Amino acid sequence: MNDTFAEFTYDKELTILSPIIIEGVLEDYANLVSHEGGKTSVKNISVINMDKLKNSLKISQRPSSMDIVFICRKTTDNKNGPKKKYKKYILADLKFNVKTVNNIVANIPNASIKAKFKFSCEYIWSKDMNTPCHDIAYFVFNDKNFEQIRHRWMQRNLNFPKNTAIKQSDFEKLFYVAAG
Repeated sequence: MNDTFAEFTYDKELTILSPIIIEGVLEDYANLVSHEGGKTSVKNISVINMDKLKNSLKISQRPSSMDIVFICRKTTDNKNGPKKKYKKYILADLKFNVKTVNNIVANIPNASIKAKFKFSCEYIWSKDMNTPCHDIAYFVFNDKNFEQIRHRWMQRNLNFPKNTAIKQSDFEKLFYVAAG
């Protein structure tokens, strides 16, 4: 079992109330997965569509952005007092159009990964200085052929500095915990 998100809990209320939201960018996760060519059984999970947000900005040359952003809570034990709750933005890019390991070379250049994460974090920071971005960018792939895709991902060093290829079923565990 993958415990990537063992310390995180998706927070729908914090996501919906996020100061980075502008009209029309809040969407259901399942709709975005479908739009990106995937399928999911996860329902009623609100996420921020960063592509829509980016496209609504009045920027002459629009940079790349991550696909989705949402807020999670992280609880830590404090030995000298009560548990502390921290919140962070989680950034993810849905890569359901990658069907074979050969597509990684064509569809995911290193520069694009860095630019997407950088622009998304800078935008979030400009609107919400109280909630940091998690320092790992998640690139979500179909479960089918995932081990081969992850191997190619690591071979191309796309996991540097902290970009993680993750299979969809492991990524979506984050939402099941929140939904109960």
